[in-house]
Amino acid sequence: MTRGMATVGLAIAGVFVFLAAFFAYWNASYNRWMPHHDRIFRIHGTLLLPGMEPQSFPYAPGPLKDALEAQLEGRRLKGVVRIFAQEVQLRTPERTLDARVHYADESFFTVFDWPLAAGDAERFASNPSAVFVTERMAHKLFGGAPAIGRRITVTDGSRRRELVVAGVMRDWPENTTEDLRIDLLARIRESDFQNEPWVFRYWLGLNDTVFIRLRQPEPAAALDATLERVLARHLPERFSGRLALRATPLGRIHFWGLTAKSRAENARRLALVTGLAALVFIVAMANFSLIHAERALERERAFAVRLLLGAGRVRIASAVVATIATDAACAMALAALLVKASGAVVPELAQLLPVDREVLLRAVLTALLAAVTAVVAATSVSVARIARLPLAKTLRGVRGPTGLARRPLRTVLAASQFFAAVATVALALVAARQLGFAGTVDRGFSADGVFIIDHLDWPAAMSRAELLRRRVAELPGVASATLSGTAPPDVGGDLVTVRLDDRDVREVNVRQATIDPHYLETYDIRLIAGRNLDENRPGDREPDAHETIRDFSILINRTAARLLGFSQPESAVGRIFVIRPGTDREARVHVAGVVDDVLLEGVYRPIEPTIYSWQRSSIGVLSVRYTGPDRTSFRTAVEAIWRELVPEVPFRMESVAQRIVALDAESQLRGRALAFFAGVTLFLAAMGIFALAYHQLEEERVIFALHRLLGASAMALAGLFASRLGRPFLAAALLALPLAWVLAERWLEGFAYRIALTPLPFIEALGLVLAVAAITVSGHMIRLLTTRPVMVLRAG
Repeated sequence: MTRGMATVGLAIAGVFVFLAAFFAYWNASYNRWMPHHDRIFRIHGTLLLPGMEPQSFPYAPGPLKDALEAQLEGRRLKGVVRIFAQEVQLRTPERTLDARVHYADESFFTVFDWPLAAGDAERFASNPSAVFVTERMAHKLFGGAPAIGRRITVTDGSRRRELVVAGVMRDWPENTTEDLRIDLLARIRESDFQNEPWVFRYWLGLNDTVFIRLRQPEPAAALDATLERVLARHLPERFSGRLALRATPLGRIHFWGLTAKSRAENARRLALVTGLAALVFIVAMANFSLIHAERALERERAFAVRLLLGAGRVRIASAVVATIATDAACAMALAALLVKASGAVVPELAQLLPVDREVLLRAVLTALLAAVTAVVAATSVSVARIARLPLAKTLRGVRGPTGLARRPLRTVLAASQFFAAVATVALALVAARQLGFAGTVDRGFSADGVFIIDHLDWPAAMSRAELLRRRVAELPGVASATLSGTAPPDVGGDLVTVRLDDRDVREVNVRQATIDPHYLETYDIRLIAGRNLDENRPGDREPDAHETIRDFSILINRTAARLLGFSQPESAVGRIFVIRPGTDREARVHVAGVVDDVLLEGVYRPIEPTIYSWQRSSIGVLSVRYTGPDRTSFRTAVEAIWRELVPEVPFRMESVAQRIVALDAESQLRGRALAFFAGVTLFLAAMGIFALAYHQLEEERVIFALHRLLGASAMALAGLFASRLGRPFLAAALLALPLAWVLAERWLEGFAYRIALTPLPFIEALGLVLAVAAITVSGHMIRLLTTRPVMVLRAG
């Protein structure tokens, strides 16, 4: 029975090793399907503004392309390309489709050797009206008909372009980062964006994804130094020191992220997954080695007889190794079945496994290497016992030292299981507390019953936005409706400079969010001082970009009030400041009121100093608070109004609560995975403790029988058995607690707001593991106390 338990335990560990290896190799494989990925870099910008944390974005300024081409020598640079993504509507004679188009410079196929299914990449550079589609997009648009030469109308409600399909690109695989998930590729036409100069012309307007390809591979640090020289030469003087550029190799975008912090977070995530899989494997390998070692001890008299009859130690050892290898092979076969079953339960896993055969092969080889390691470990323990087997003492029935504490190897193997179990259970309990805290933290706004409608930033929709808001607000069950730049949990907004007054040169930088006077009511945000913006006061509205600049009113949050030097929110009301957005326009603003801080991204992002202004030309979403009973009819009514007023703009409506759940989904998934790892580790440890207690009792049953005959009580014998078995376990558990504490601290660093780390979850983990151990060995203790001593002594 114990041998089967060891095999099953090794199979479970094999599954975890395979999945952890697949996770690691999969994350490292992103974008590596692209030819020459080691020569392609993405440039990302970081805004360095006084008074604020550095703001990093996966984008770079549009003017950077010309500056790079002027700075870099032709023998070093092969090409630079800007890519700008936009939500559009596609029309063909057969169908209309909402999709995303990626506009790129003519150098796209110079930078990327994207595999083509049909067409010629040269036509993208030579024909401004050429459009390239992926195979999946061609199927959506044209079915099974040939795509080359077909016409597509691209519109965002006001701009309209007629494009001709000149090529079909191979579909991007799942291990592709978001910026290269391109299904429709068209040429940039800057004249279409002349009213939006920040898209391609502003140095501090980070809106374009910029890729650069070098002729030969280079370290990212060398390109970073070049980018610093580019900024020193081309960045306007007034922006000096406010922008930093960094290069990320194409194959490392997914893992590196944007900042050192994100890279550290990704490394922690990878270390957590691989570390937990390693702990599970260590426990299973310890069980596997220990149980086979105990089997060798039980059969030592049979081995001694065979040695006496002429069988060589090598031959006996080979038989033991064959048995161990067979069990390991059975474990790996069972592991393969479990992985296949996991794919049936988790469809996402089944879809990913065959995507990249190299990743799959590496994961399989890693699992096989783990199995070989377990075989080597178990063989070393068992064969070492056979090699030192004393024939005379064994045949006379004289046993060697007994007891767990007097067998160092057995002690180490058994204690390692407790060590791993306590560490993982403690970490899981800390994670559960943090995720519980994240779910109950006061975000400063209410998302219940709030729905948002996107695409208000399309020109056709923007011109009718206020009419849309009023029509939707009149629907039955609608409590309030508001127009804003973004909606929770998106932070959004622009970064602006605030000067305390005309005479004070001290400046701070804050985030500017665009709202209207109905925003606080719709999201139930508390006004803690002053008044709200008022649509009946024309001076409360910020002038649009095409209007003459003038004074206007703003709201600020509590954090901005503190940054501006006001210890009490009431002190900020009525104060006048000077703000300067990303352009040269300056305006005097009047603080009408102070609102409470809002945790848009919950515990994951710290609160930023924010000002709220009412501006009609920077809206993006319509938010509606609905208190009625029938949400299906409400959605139908909203869509009907949308189709009536802006039929050319795609309709998309979703719940803010669903967006917040999606934001928390990754952390919740990690928490559940951690709890599952802890449960499996505890299960494997219990299996090992069960087997160990069984062998311990079999080995020392005669000693315990003699104790009973000499008058020892049942409680005394139970205490003796528990102490001899439990002392090393308790020592290992206590050693695991400091490690669990360090791991928990590292895990909590990924949250801006987190629980205080206390000893309680670690004490609970120790108690839980000890309780499981006590329940596991209780059956053996009952058997020990209920067996008649005379029967034990007769059996020998």
